[in-house]
Amino acid sequence: MERAGFANFDLLTSDDPASEVIPLVSEVANGGTASLFLTGGSQAKVVYPRLFPALTTDPSLSGVHLYVGDERLVPLADPDSNTAMLDSIAGATTGAGEIVSPTRVFSASIAAGDEPPRELLREILDWWSVQLEAAPRPRIVHLGLGPDGHVASIFPHSDDLGLATPQCRVSLDTTGLNRHLRVSVTMDYIDGADLVILGTTGGAKGKVLKAVLEDPTSYPAGRLSPNRLAIVIDREAQASLE
Repeated sequence: MERAGFANFDLLTSDDPASEVIPLVSEVANGGTASLFLTGGSQAKVVYPRLFPALTTDPSLSGVHLYVGDERLVPLADPDSNTAMLDSIAGATTGAGEIVSPTRVFSASIAAGDEPPRELLREILDWWSVQLEAAPRPRIVHLGLGPDGHVASIFPHSDDLGLATPQCRVSLDTTGLNRHLRVSVTMDYIDGADLVILGTTGGAKGKVLKAVLEDPTSYPAGRLSPNRLAIVIDREAQASLE
């Protein structure tokens, strides 16, 4: 039977999602060493232009180490690269430091337009597993919600190609909706975090969240079951839940 999460969560509504996410990260980090796993997409563009500068101005965030939570297996120069997008946001601000990412290390070995060979995929997973295991605690995972209910690169219809570890996996969306092979933290790794933040903004994503809440076993997001889950939504998403 598919596990269903969402048994307990805090629902936070704001016209400014960054104003909710940053205090949550600050509370958990509390001035010590911590790790924060970053998302891509619209959540990154909304939250990180404010979060990254706060890493140097807010003492409670000074020990936060940044990691990419999931990534498309494309070169850094590819416009679909999450790492490149996050670097771009960080470059426009200050304080983000180096964001740990598997594609930063292996970009030169990933050919544009070609599926990486299995030997390279295994090497990437082995390296990434070591980094994830060593990521300092407390651990915070920031997720966006995909239009098909996916989180990180855990899709409703996916194949890991037999390439997975307890910490991470290669993922392929068998429907083709989400392009490129991905490397992603696993659901078990996410659930092992001290705090998971799921960001959802806009009316369309609000409808997806409503569907997840009503039928959690049908969507990867509905299987989230960390010790602490905060769902951060805006007013448009809130309206779609009513």
